[in-house]
Amino acid sequence: MTTAVAPIEAPPDTTAVTLGIIHATSPAQLVRGATEVAQALAGVIDKQKLYSQIQGKRFVRCEGWTTLAAMLGVTPHEVGVTEVEGVFTAIVELRRLSDGQAVGRASAECGAPDELDRKGEPLWAKRPRYARRSMALTRATAKACRLTFSWVMALAGYEVTPAEEIPTSATESEADADGTVLERATDEQITLVFAEAAKAGLTKETFPAWYTEVTGRPWKTVYEQDVKALLAESATRIAAKAAKREKVTA
Repeated sequence: MTTAVAPIEAPPDTTAVTLGIIHATSPAQLVRGATEVAQALAGVIDKQKLYSQIQGKRFVRCEGWTTLAAMLGVTPHEVGVTEVEGVFTAIVELRRLSDGQAVGRASAECGAPDELDRKGEPLWAKRPRYARRSMALTRATAKACRLTFSWVMALAGYEVTPAEEIPTSATESEADADGTVLERATDEQITLVFAEAAKAGLTKETFPAWYTEVTGRPWKTVYEQDVKALLAESATRIAAKAAKREKVTA
């Protein structure tokens, strides 16, 4: 008498992303799960514009990398920051929310005198200490995420080097005093800002001082973050001029 042996059934073809782990029973399922995360991530990055366009390529900023980490149930934690001769070095660790287990770590620095801008001037060495410390942490956070999750970011269609790691001489962006990355406005936006400023009565000579008054920073170029404020201020001036003309002709 023979006993029938029940066939071994393959596990269900399901993938779950939860608490910092992509659960999969095969490489194919792992890729499918990561692709699902990547697609959702790309939607957020594109909508919120969490990347910098550099020489035709899209480099995700720290906020985009931490969004990816959060989607996988992981958060960054400051381990320590040291300062030597004005150069800050930060260490950041990625930990799972489920159990606090470290899943990644990286260090990065900010404030070295040989880090220069496009004009050959020190980019960070002369900035306030808090700004150098903050940028060191930002770079370490993005780097830790890159070392741990760069393959998922690649699936999302972006470059796997954080924007904060790109030399400033290669970018079209600057960093504000607090470390905020300032993106140069598009040519169309810049043309519009200049046209509206001219309607508002501003000239080539008066524009720089007005720009500083509106944005709080010295005139260099029109940054994308400033376009809305500059256009709003121009509209206010144009309306004031129109009202004045009406009053005179009344």
